[in-house]
Amino acid sequence: MPVRGPYGHFPTRADLVDAVFVRTLAEAQQTLDTVDLTWLPPSGTLLGW
Repeated sequence: MPVRGPYGHFPTRADLVDAVFVRTLAEAQQTLDTVDLTWLPPSGTLLGW
């Protein structure tokens, strides 16, 4: 069995952190895509808030 480094199969900590952000953002986008935002007023009506 191959020996893994401190970051699993990622060669560097930066690669690990990048993968975490990519996965987290993808999962967040997938979740937000299911939210119904049709009830919100048009963005122009929010000017001046």
